[in-house]
Amino acid sequence: MRNSSLYVSSQNTTKVKLGKNNLMTQSENIPKPKPKPPVPKKFQPITVVDCNTDSPRIFTQCYKCEQPLLIQTHHDGSEPIDHRIECPSCGAIAFFAHAPKIATVMPLGEVASPSTVRRK
Repeated sequence: MRNSSLYVSSQNTTKVKLGKNNLMTQSENIPKPKPKPPVPKKFQPITVVDCNTDSPRIFTQCYKCEQPLLIQTHHDGSEPIDHRIECPSCGAIAFFAHAPKIATVMPLGEVASPSTVRRK
């Protein structure tokens, strides 16, 4: 058998002979993957007013286009169900509400865009 600089160790990793007693595994030559940048978390602000009445109101914004919304619900004593509330601006599902009835969904103001945001 020929004497070569590559051989397999007992752990099934290939080692390369570098010189006198200097051994380096082949896995050390492979560049490590770069860590992915963290994904910013997106939160949806919610303010509930008139909680103790039959018609509580929810102030929130669309999850997709960030259009401010006012959602008026009505509690008539019936069992609450899940509602998918669509954004009147973009048509995407803006909010999930758990209430007996949804009375109205109204857009408030304008969607904040880079041209409408005030800079100091």
